[in-house]
Amino acid sequence: MWRKLLTIYLIFGVSLAILIALSLYAFERFNAYVRHAAMVDGNHQLVNHLNFLRTEVEAVTSSQRSFLLFNDSTFLQDFQLHQDRTRDTFSKLFYLMQNDPEQRKRMQALNLNIRSQFDFLQSGIMAGYPPTDFIREKQYMEKFVAITSDILSAE
Repeated sequence: MWRKLLTIYLIFGVSLAILIALSLYAFERFNAYVRHAAMVDGNHQLVNHLNFLRTEVEAVTSSQRSFLLFNDSTFLQDFQLHQDRTRDTFSKLFYLMQNDPEQRKRMQALNLNIRSQFDFLQSGIMAGYPPTDFIREKQYMEKFVAITSDILSAE
């Protein structure tokens, strides 16, 4: 009788240990999945913000050219609006990359590029004529694209 009871206890104990081990394994796998999903979501947000940033920088340039060509104040308002959106988007991107020192360096270079480009465009508005230095404007945009490509590659 005791032998049967001891065998039942032993089988129950082994079964319980196996269930606990499998539960811990499943819990660890689930946590790994959650971490992986969070990383993917973060990268997806970063890519979306970078694409939106590029769109906004292009819109700033387009608004500046439109204002200078048509002398319509709505284009100047668009110019300011897109600059503000660019700053907001850049802030969000900078926040997303706050834990990566290499990406922060790239973001600082991108910030310098965007500020220089916007200063150049603003000087064209202040002068009141369409800029004739398209080569310089193209260089700003090429550098912008190169930096954003580096950021995407690193991610």
